[in-house]
Amino acid sequence: MEFYSLVFAEIKRKVNYWYKTDDYSLYPLPSTENEIDQEKLRNFKILGFSIARALYDDRLVDIPLNSLFWDVVLDRVIYYINFTAVLLK
Repeated sequence: MEFYSLVFAEIKRKVNYWYKTDDYSLYPLPSTENEIDQEKLRNFKILGFSIARALYDDRLVDIPLNSLFWDVVLDRVIYYINFTAVLLK
């Protein structure tokens, strides 16, 4: 398998990191500062670097991140209705 596929498959496998919506998209589980351990933080940094590198290399990534997550990453305006739609699915 390709490097990116292995990285994203491993990150998707981390069950306690993700909230899975009904449409099988992934949203990071909210957590407090006390709940964030170094391994979880390191894995999200690896995810960020891997997505950035895949985009730079013009590769498709096989990780179904929720559109609301992308709104947060891209610093778009988030409306309450969008957020509740993710939680109610």
